[in-house]
Amino acid sequence: MSLRPLQGKVRPRNIAVYDLEWIPGNAEKAKRYGFEPMQLRLIGAYDGRRYVHFHDPRSFLNWACTAEHSGRWYYAHAGGLYDLAFLLEYIVDNPRNGVTVQCAFSGSAAIIVKVMRGRHAWYFVDSYWLIRQPLRDIGKWVGQEKGGSKESTDHFYGPLPALIEYNEKDCRILYAAIRIFEASINKIGGQLQKTIASTALDVFKRVFLKETISTDETVNRAARIAYCASRVEVFETDCRWADYYDVNSSFPYAMTFPAPGNLSRIGRSWKEKDIALVKATVNIPTSERLPVTPYRDPNDGRVYFPTGKWSSWFSSIDLQFLEESGGRIERVEEAKVFEPFHALKDYAETIYEWRKEAESEALKVVLKFLLNSLYGKFGEGSQKQKVLINPPKDFFKIPEREPGGFGREMLMPGVHALVENKVIAHAHVPISVHITAIARRVLGNYLRQSPRVYYCDTDGFAVPHTFSYPTSNKLGGLKLEKHVYEAKFLAPKLYAYRKDEEQNWTVRGKGFSRILDRKTGETHALNYEDFKFLIEHKDLHLEQFARLRTLWKSGDTTPREIEQTKTWRGVVRTKRRMLDEGGSVPWNVKELQT
Repeated sequence: MSLRPLQGKVRPRNIAVYDLEWIPGNAEKAKRYGFEPMQLRLIGAYDGRRYVHFHDPRSFLNWACTAEHSGRWYYAHAGGLYDLAFLLEYIVDNPRNGVTVQCAFSGSAAIIVKVMRGRHAWYFVDSYWLIRQPLRDIGKWVGQEKGGSKESTDHFYGPLPALIEYNEKDCRILYAAIRIFEASINKIGGQLQKTIASTALDVFKRVFLKETISTDETVNRAARIAYCASRVEVFETDCRWADYYDVNSSFPYAMTFPAPGNLSRIGRSWKEKDIALVKATVNIPTSERLPVTPYRDPNDGRVYFPTGKWSSWFSSIDLQFLEESGGRIERVEEAKVFEPFHALKDYAETIYEWRKEAESEALKVVLKFLLNSLYGKFGEGSQKQKVLINPPKDFFKIPEREPGGFGREMLMPGVHALVENKVIAHAHVPISVHITAIARRVLGNYLRQSPRVYYCDTDGFAVPHTFSYPTSNKLGGLKLEKHVYEAKFLAPKLYAYRKDEEQNWTVRGKGFSRILDRKTGETHALNYEDFKFLIEHKDLHLEQFARLRTLWKSGDTTPREIEQTKTWRGVVRTKRRMLDEGGSVPWNVKELQT
């Protein structure tokens, strides 16, 4: 196993795009226009030469999945959450069409779906995992305005010719964006891959990696224990007159430091400048107000920054920062020391400069995505989950899956999940451990400078307006993102703020994307009235497009909207112990272990 430089000719990809239009799930509105909720009206596709449209999955798949188009990638924006539900419904309900399907997921999105018939294969890919922007924004940077209103869905109910025109415009925007993206990647020496993370890895291996780095699963297993990504915490639930700062390109900046390369030696000691993974026992004084060393709860996987004593694997960066901030290392069991390598520094600094000098908005977007998408590939897990539809007979020779283990599992007749262990040759988890530890150290140093912190999230934080930091546009420097008149931090990634007394509240809430108004049947983004409902522990009703696994496990593949009720009862355990008089203190690790 090794991470190797990549050579070979760069070839253009055979791509097309597709887009489905259906009636939204509001039953009253659908009835008013003479439709059924979730009724599929149109499937459009564009391959750079001509636009075609169809009215049912069968006709579209008969056009797309031909020998002439074998090997083609069909992109749909957010298609892994929505469009594919209609196509896969048809395939599941028609098992005699001779098609076998493999679905690779990220979370609830089917990001790459491989459709096979005989010796031919076609790939249906979610382009949101290549260009992580709304299609309306993508249209702006390719110079084409998306049709329809951002606030209204009325165009879905309109005359079919108008809907076809709307659909064709969306298809052409997405196709143009992917081709511009591909041309930009080719120009800097890389080749387009199905996702932005894979594309970033391709660029790195083709252009910047000059040496082979040996990878080892034993080392990776130890590194995964030490791998803790972001720091997201509420320190105080309410604040007035705060400033919110962001670290410029935090993870790319962390890549400018020497990274762990080949394993050099294993022992029980390391030098101050060594890059190492260390199995150690640490101790942080209970008086420490802002501990910097991550602790992962073995029960729920959540990361805390407590006081007290515990043993684990750590990055040498974490241990250096521990000692700088008043903690101590009590015992070392093992240290894996790595040779430094500098290709990531070249990658980050070069692409950052290219981005500053880029004249087109499109190229700036491409380079921004490349900067932020590489480091995670080195930490890619070996446990892979996929779903197979109409699998071949030899699939059933695989043992059935035991709870928490590997093997196959039937979701519904014809649809099976498979969990397997795959060799990931490029996985060198110490790199991801090292980069995230440096990013946390940068954030932690800024946090510790202020006498008071309200909130932090990965590379941003809120502190009192009376305490200011110098700002800079350099990698790792600080940008003053906004002044905050008032803010309420309910939980990590769930908060509201306003910039002055007269301004409306801006609300951020992960997992609260479509709030349902039961009176009108319409949905809206989380607003401050909804946020107050959460504070008061009242019910919020959310509408969500049913995810593929939900459909399969229910035994009914019909695409549909489902309603969920959410009530904020607080989290089982906050990241810090919140005090009745306001503010918070870190947990002691013994409290977390009980």
